[in-house]
This record gives sequence, structure tokens and C-alpha cells, in this order.
Amino acid sequence: MQSNPQLTEALITLGPWVVLLMTFAETAFITGFFVPALPTIMLACLLALEGHFGLGGVTLATVAGGALGDSTGFWVGRRGGRRLLEGGGRIRELARRGERRTTAIMDRHSLLGVSLARCVSFVRTLMPLTAGMSNLAYRRFLLYDLLGVGVWAAGSILVGVGAAAGWQRVRDDMGPWWAAGAILLAGVVWSILKIRRMLLNRRMGGDEATAGAGG
Repeated sequence: MQSNPQLTEALITLGPWVVLLMTFAETAFITGFFVPALPTIMLACLLALEGHFGLGGVTLATVAGGALGDSTGFWVGRRGGRRLLEGGGRIRELARRGERRTTAIMDRHSLLGVSLARCVSFVRTLMPLTAGMSNLAYRRFLLYDLLGVGVWAAGSILVGVGAAAGWQRVRDDMGPWWAAGAILLAGVVWSILKIRRMLLNRRMGGDEATAGAGG
């Protein structure tokens, strides 16, 4: 499992506190577009399996960070979320597109949309902000959000433990260099697919704008 040396050192030194910080920041602000929390959770699961700290602490930090980040994002949206999405710039345009997708999910599935959006990659980054800008009461938001956080945290920990166990097995069977090469190749393929998806979304957005101007 390829990792950032600074992140690895921080996790070994501070343990699950780094997981809490990353899962909090992912949805409290729009940093989740650029620094998703899942890689940190996966690395923390690997270090937990290797005995640096307990897996229970990673799980608790994942749940607590996600819940606190969502509540913070909700109140940011309630106090001034619309202003954050106004204006020009690539980041704001990306946020507006994410906000439209999140709103569509929440409108289609009513209150359960909060739980569903919490479990969808990148959509969860703007879900609390979008909910805060709506007329949804905080108590109802919190109820459905905690359900979504629980499902997301369980899935993230399972993915993290599975990936960590797989890395350990590949490392033991193939050696660290071959294992790192395989993971690097997977990362390149994933990046290509992600860039292709972003270009497709940008092209679709341009087509919609052209159609709107023509109408």
C-alpha cells in the first residue's frame, strides 16, 4: 500500500487523531474534493494491523470525525453557504456542480437522501452544506446523518482492513517492490479513469450551458 511518508509519520505519532482530523475536514469544508479521507483510513487500518495502535481507535475516530464534520458543514451552509458558491473560479464551479448533484439525490429520496448522499464519494463533501442551505431542521438532519455516517464508517473500515490485509499478503508473497509496483499501476489506472470522468462531466456541463443559451 503506497503511502505518503509524512502522513505515515503523523499517524504513527498521533494515531487516530489524524483520522479524526481528516474525516472532519472532508465534509466540514470542501477540502474533501482534494483530500478525501478514505486513503488516510486505509493507511490507519494498515498501521493498526501492524500493531501501532488499536483498530477500535481508528473506528471511533472515523465515526466521530465524520459526524462532527457533517454538523459543522451543516451550520456553515445555514449561515452563509450560498455566498460560498457564488462568484467565479474553478473551485466554486466544481462546488456548484457537486451541489446540484447532491440536491438531486436529496430531493429524489427525501430525508433518506441525507443518509444516501453521505455514502457517495465526493457527493458527501457538499451534502452537509447543501442540507444547511435547505429548510431541513438540524435535528432531522442529525438523525439521518448519523445513520449515513455509521454505514459509511463501517464500509470504510472494512475496505481499509481488506486493503491492508491484501497488501500484507502481496508484500509477503511478492516482496515489497513488486507489491508497490502493482499498487502504483492500479493508482495510475484509477487516475486515468478519474480524469476521463472529470472531462466527461465538464463536456456535459458545457453541452447543458450551450443548450440553455440556445433556449
